[in-house]
Amino acid sequence: MTDSNPNPVLPKDVAAYLAQASAEIAREQGFAPAGEADVSGWMLENMPAIVDRARKLQERLLLKIHTGNTMTILEKVIGSRVWAQVQHGKITQKANRVINAALLA
Repeated sequence: MTDSNPNPVLPKDVAAYLAQASAEIAREQGFAPAGEADVSGWMLENMPAIVDRARKLQERLLLKIHTGNTMTILEKVIGSRVWAQVQHGKITQKANRVINAALLA
């Protein structure tokens, strides 16, 4: 079986969190893109909110899965933040592609 992840730098779960977060924020704002240029501009303006929402989605899921195991959750969240800082440039490029695809879908 081959890996169907179109974003090899971003793990599938990270791409999914970003796509979910961007879709939620776009829906809340009533954003309906006319084309890819609209998506790119909107995404750049909202990237901090998208990343924050994706992080919160991940934290909520971890809390549901690991109720009572706070240290493990904290380690994963801190680890993901460290990974994100190290890979910031690559993440931004790949996140832009994922979010564009999600918003234009």
